[in-house]
Amino acid sequence: MPCDLLPAISVGLSASAAKTDQGKSVTITAMVKNDPSGSGVSWSLIGPGSLASQSPNSVAYVAPAPSTISIEFCFVINPNYSGRS
Repeated sequence: MPCDLLPAISVGLSASAAKTDQGKSVTITAMVKNDPSGSGVSWSLIGPGSLASQSPNSVAYVAPAPSTISIEFCFVINPNYSGRS
């Protein structure tokens, strides 16, 4: 019996701004395609600052001071797949 293949899950990211000031936030939105469960992504931060208002499709990064950071996401439906922005 052949297996039905599902389309590959993919994600696109967009940010409300490319830079922010100390104490201000930038909202990052994930546009997940072909997620049969609708689970979206989970978020983690690599570097200073904090993440707030986390949801499966967006997160706000709050900057503590001028710095360079990476924000990592993992697909909730399959945490083995992740990306970094």
